[in-house]
Amino acid sequence: MELLILLLFVSGLIALFFKPIRKATGAVLIVAGIIFSLTFIGMIIGLPLIFFGVLLLVI
Repeated sequence: MELLILLLFVSGLIALFFKPIRKATGAVLIVAGIIFSLTFIGMIIGLPLIFFGVLLLVI
């Protein structure tokens, strides 16, 4: 399990070096954040997702 988490983290870092992948990831995070924000408990997860999605789109 730890190896899978490490692999996801490393592949995510590599993907962030490519601008189109970074922009697509930001858009997906914003959409996921909006979906999570529809429920009250999901706002705890949704608002940071939207924040990081906007950061990825701006960078």
